[in-house]
Amino acid sequence: MFDNIINHNTIIDEYINANNLNKGNITFIINKLHNEDNVKDFIKNTFSSASKNSIVIIIDAVVYHDDAFTNTIYSFYSSNFKRIYTVNEVINITCQYADLVYYKKFNERIYIDNIPNNLIDDIPENIRKNMLICDNNVLKAVNQNFGVYIFQVI
Repeated sequence: MFDNIINHNTIIDEYINANNLNKGNITFIINKLHNEDNVKDFIKNTFSSASKNSIVIIIDAVVYHDDAFTNTIYSFYSSNFKRIYTVNEVINITCQYADLVYYKKFNERIYIDNIPNNLIDDIPENIRKNMLICDNNVLKAVNQNFGVYIFQVI
């Protein structure tokens, strides 16, 4: 899921170049949190295997509240999908292992299929208008928020 996102590369390269970071000292987690059964254990294992002061970069979809509609849409898209986390949830889960040194949101259009047509009937108009791309009342794509989190391991 979300394998076709591309905007994160520019954001990460700009940060790495601006801060003269050694790419060999960076751990990338791309689009993984939403598929994890136990995201707290996943974060704990990831950060405990990273060396002190190293950089861990997480790129994943973001919701800004407990967005049941977004999570419902993506549950049809991927059988491995669990849920999308808010920015605050990701920061709270990682705060005992690392400091957030940078965060940037970007938006990407994700083309999808296999979403039941009647699903969009229950989605509020403001979400349909801002997030969903429909063709003849058939859901074709979603404008999804993503976040690039850059953490320094403590």
